[in-house]
Amino acid sequence: MALEDMQQNIEHVVILMLENRGLDTVLGWLYEDDGRPDHLIGNAQDDRKYFNGLDQLYQQSPQKENGEKIVPQSLNQAYLEEQVLTGYEPEMVGDMLVDVPVYETHYHPKDFYVTRRGAKAPHSPYVYTHEDHEHVTHQVFGKAFPAEHGSPTEAQAPGPTMNGFAQDYLSNILQHYPGAQHSMRKQTTGIEHIFDVYTPEQLPVLNGLAKHYAVSDEWFCSVPSQTNTNRAFFIAGTSMGLSQNGYLQPKGLPPILADDRFHCKTLWHVLDEAREKDIRLRSQKEITWKHYHFDYHYPTPLQNGPYTYRLFPYLKNLENTTPDNGRNPTIPTDSRFVRIERFWWDAKEGTLPTVSIIEPKWSYSHHTDDTFVRAEGNDYHAPADTTPGEEFVKQVYDAVTRSPSWDKTLLVITFDEHGGTYDHVPPPWGAIPPWGQEDPHEPDAKYNESPQGRDPIAHRSHQSCPPGRAAPSRESDD
Repeated sequence: MALEDMQQNIEHVVILMLENRGLDTVLGWLYEDDGRPDHLIGNAQDDRKYFNGLDQLYQQSPQKENGEKIVPQSLNQAYLEEQVLTGYEPEMVGDMLVDVPVYETHYHPKDFYVTRRGAKAPHSPYVYTHEDHEHVTHQVFGKAFPAEHGSPTEAQAPGPTMNGFAQDYLSNILQHYPGAQHSMRKQTTGIEHIFDVYTPEQLPVLNGLAKHYAVSDEWFCSVPSQTNTNRAFFIAGTSMGLSQNGYLQPKGLPPILADDRFHCKTLWHVLDEAREKDIRLRSQKEITWKHYHFDYHYPTPLQNGPYTYRLFPYLKNLENTTPDNGRNPTIPTDSRFVRIERFWWDAKEGTLPTVSIIEPKWSYSHHTDDTFVRAEGNDYHAPADTTPGEEFVKQVYDAVTRSPSWDKTLLVITFDEHGGTYDHVPPPWGAIPPWGQEDPHEPDAKYNESPQGRDPIAHRSHQSCPPGRAAPSRESDD
C-alpha cells in the first residue's frame, strides 16, 4: 500500500510496544524453508532481495573441507578472569615495610558459541540479559563503553563486531548465581542459552503475523540501551540526554528503581495540539487518542498511574489524563488512560480512537529461579516466559481484526530494543537525531522542554504491521 493510500484509508493506528527481544531471537528462522518473501520493499542503501535472518547468514557462510559451515557467530567466545597470586613485593605502609601480595589476571577461555536453532524453553535465555549502555556496547563491540563516555567513536571501535554476547552473558550468570565462577571453570553450562533462537513453531503467533503480513528486518531502536531511553524516544522523540535508566528520577532514589521522569512534551501533546487547531482526518473525523494498560507497574501501592504515565509528568497538563483503573468498560469515563478491558470493548464496538497505544503487563526477574523478586507479564521480556506474550499478541490481533473498523486500521507491533538478546546484524553508524545535525531547539517556555539524548549508533530490535500497510522500517517489527 502506497503512502497516499495509507493516508486516505487508515483512520485508526494501534501500537503495541513489547520488551527486549532482538530480531534473530524471535524471527531469525522466519524464512528458513520458503526462501524469500513474496514482496519486498527495498532499502535505498541495500538492494538485496532476501529477509536478513539467520538462514541467510548460514547460506553465506564459508565451508570447511568436510562441508561444515563456518559461522561468523563462532567469534563469540567467553572466558573467566581469575586473580592469581604470583608473589610479594615490599612496600612502605605508613612507617612499616610490609610484603604486599602481587596478583596477575589469568584468563580461562571457554568454548566458542554459535546460534542454536530452537530455544530449550519458553523462558530462554534463563538469566536476565543486561540491557544498559555499557553492556550493550560490550555485546556489539566486544568491549564495554560506560554510558557517561557515550558510544565509541570509529577510532575507539573500528566497527560493530557483534562478538561480545557470550562474554557479556557470562557476566550476568556470575552476577546472579553466587558460586558460579567455580563451577564454570569445569563446564560451560548456561552460556550457550544466549544463542538460543526461537523457531516459528515455538513462537507461532509472532512469526505467523510476520509471515502473512509485513515485517521489517532493518528497524533499529534509538539508543543502544534500556527501556526508559527507548520508550522516551517512542513517546517524545527524545530521551533528554538519558542513556541509562535511573538518572532522571526524583532525588534520593537509587538508579536501580529506574523511576525516571521526562519533563517534555509527548506524542499526545502533539495530537491534542492538532485537535485544538481543528486538524482533521480525511474522513473529517477529529483526532483522538487513548492509552490502554494493565495493572500499575509494581510495587502497585507506590504507583499513581501506569508506567508510561509516570514517565511523563507533563501529561497532567492535558485534559482527561487522570488514569481510570475501572475494570468495567461499560461504565463511561472521560479518562484517556484506561485499562486493557476498555480496548477489547472499544475494538468490539468500533469506537477505537485515532491513535491507540497499548502498554503490556510488565515482567521482571533476574533469572527463572527467582522467587523473591519476580513479576510474570506478557511483554516477552527475557527471562520471562514468552507464552503469555504470544497469547496477548493473539488477543490484540483478534480484537482488531474482528472490529468493525478493521479495514481502516493499521496495527503495529514492535519491541523497544533487543535488550541484550542475540542478533547478528551490526547497527548502523551515524544515526541522526530527530531534530537533525544542529543543536536541539530552545526549551519550550510552556513545558520547559529540553530534548537531548543523541547517540551515534542505534541497535535493532523488532516490529509488526498488518497486511501490506507498513513499509519496512531492525528490532522486531512485524
